[in-house]
Amino acid sequence: MDLGLKTALESRQIVVAALATAAVATAGVAYLTWRRSRRQYVPVGHVSKLYVHPVKSCRGLEVGEAEVTKQGLRLEGVMDRQLFLP
Repeated sequence: MDLGLKTALESRQIVVAALATAAVATAGVAYLTWRRSRRQYVPVGHVSKLYVHPVKSCRGLEVGEAEVTKQGLRLEGVMDRQLFLP
């Protein structure tokens, strides 16, 4: 077999393999994205009462609502200390 022909065939096989790999990877990413977008949240419970315990006093306070932040709960716009939820 001629060296030029052999190199051309090997080069073509590499291109075909690369395209097939890219197609499989693209299809996989598309499937995972589609599957993730179809997730729906299902209610699993209901909070009837919520008590927070400020670290300073540790006395439980019943609250009707609170904003969840990265640092803890913000109650009535005030967040001067971290809160512990037992």
